[in-house]
Amino acid sequence: MLLHMRKSPEERREQKPNRFPKILNPIISMPKEVSLLLSQNPICLALRLCAFARGIFLVPTSVLRPLTSGFPCFADDPHTMKSKPERLPAFVKELQREARYSFTRAEASQALGSRPDALTKALQRLVRANRLCQVQRGFYAIVPVEYESSGAPPTDWFIDELMRHIGQPYYAGVLTAAAMHGAAHQRPQEYQVVVPVSRQPIRARGLRIRFFRYSHMDLAQVERRQGYTGSIPVSTPEFTALDVVRFSRSIGGLDAALTVLVELGEKIQAAALCDAAKIEPVRGNAQRLGWLLDRAGYSECTSDMAAWLACQHPCRAVLNSSLGTRSGSVCHKWHIIENDQPEGES
Repeated sequence: MLLHMRKSPEERREQKPNRFPKILNPIISMPKEVSLLLSQNPICLALRLCAFARGIFLVPTSVLRPLTSGFPCFADDPHTMKSKPERLPAFVKELQREARYSFTRAEASQALGSRPDALTKALQRLVRANRLCQVQRGFYAIVPVEYESSGAPPTDWFIDELMRHIGQPYYAGVLTAAAMHGAAHQRPQEYQVVVPVSRQPIRARGLRIRFFRYSHMDLAQVERRQGYTGSIPVSTPEFTALDVVRFSRSIGGLDAALTVLVELGEKIQAAALCDAAKIEPVRGNAQRLGWLLDRAGYSECTSDMAAWLACQHPCRAVLNSSLGTRSGSVCHKWHIIENDQPEGES
C-alpha cells in the first residue's frame, strides 16, 4: 500500500513550490542601466550567472560601484556617478569666464566625456532655453543674458572660431568692413565675409552670415581689428572700396556702392589706393572705382591711381556691367563708358 503511495522524483519536483519567479531571462526584469553594466563587464557577467542561478534579479548599486569603478565604459553611467550632460551649463559658464562665446560639439564631448545621445539632448535643452545658438552643425554660440531676446551674440564675437571650424581663410569685408571703417550709412543686417570658395549663407534665430566668393584671397589686403573676444581680419579701407565695386550687384547696385564710397572716401589714402589697384585682377574694377570716387568728391585720392592707369593703356570698360547697353559718353581719364549715372544717398 505504501509502495503505491510513494511518488516518483519527477512528480515530487512538479508539486514542490518554486521559491523563485519562473522567468526565462532574469535580465529582462532588471533596470536598463543595470542590464547594460552586466553585459559589458566581465566581473558583472559572473554576477549575471550567479543571479540566474539564485534568482536574484536586482543588483544593488553599492555592489556594482566597487566592481565597475576601474572600467572606463562605466564612467558616464548614472548609477556610478553624476550624469555628465548635467554639467554642460557649467561648461558653458566656464567658457564665458574665459571670454569665449562659442564651442564645437567635439570640444564639449571631449571635456564632458558624455554619450552622444545624452550630449545631443543636453545641447537641445540649452538651445530651446535660448542659452545656445546652433550656428552650424557641430558649432554653437553662447548667448549671454543680455542677448537672449535677439537669439544670438554679435557675430564678430565668434566668427574667428567659426571659420577655423570650417577650415577656410576669410576676412570681414564689403559692407561689414565699410561699417567698421566708419561708413555706417549702409550698415547691413547681415555679417558679410569674403572666402575663397562659394558657401551657402548661415541663417539662425537672430543671426545671418553671408559669404562672398573671391578666388584671389592671397592678394587681399587685410588688417587685424581687435574685437570683444579677440582680433579678426578686416579688409583695409582701400581694398574695401574695391570689394564694394566688385560685389556691387549683390549689395544694391552702383547707387548703394556710391553711397558707401561717399563716407568711406575719408579713410582712403592715395598711395594705398594705387597699391590696391595694382594687384586687382580685373582692371575694369579699378577703373570703375576711380570714376565713382571722383563722383563722390575724392578726386585728390585718385590722382596716383589715375597716373598709373594711364601708363597701362587699359581697354575701355562699361561703368555698369549689369546693364545690357554699352552706349554712352566716354570718360577718358578712366577709360569708362558711362552707360549709367548712379546717384548716392545723402
